[in-house]
Amino acid sequence: MSIWAYSQDDAKVNYGIQPFDDKDGQYSFLTAMVSADPDNNRIYAMNAGTGQFAAINLNPDKPELLSLDWMVNHSSFSFMSLIGTSQQRVIVASDIPKLQLPGSIYSTPYQTEQVVWRDAASGTELACNPLLPAMSQGAALSPGVKGVIYYPGANGQVIELSVDPA
Repeated sequence: MSIWAYSQDDAKVNYGIQPFDDKDGQYSFLTAMVSADPDNNRIYAMNAGTGQFAAINLNPDKPELLSLDWMVNHSSFSFMSLIGTSQQRVIVASDIPKLQLPGSIYSTPYQTEQVVWRDAASGTELACNPLLPAMSQGAALSPGVKGVIYYPGANGQVIELSVDPA
């Protein structure tokens, strides 16, 4: 899977990065789009095939426009949500832990997944909920007021999630 950035002035000026290498015989596979954070010059992307989630920096003043900042093991078929202020950005995404096993993505059915809140600057896990019924593939975690996240279950339920700041 590659991520490309193109100049708005001249489409011939472009830069690419391939943050996810095929590993353990798995192939790149993604059902969700990247999430952009222009305030922090950052792009977030997932690769369900390799079970990875990454932050790619946009470096407008450097010859290497795109660079990998961090990468964590994380598998999802759903869209992520970027929440918080530019100084305290949090990225929220569903995770299917058992899909991180080599060769499992195409052969292992899953019934449950969880939502993980990560510090967008480092990828560090801040919180996660207990296992929930699986989401519909390609669905989005939708942010609500006061940090609430709405989780659309594959069976038609909508679950309201929030993190206790304790």
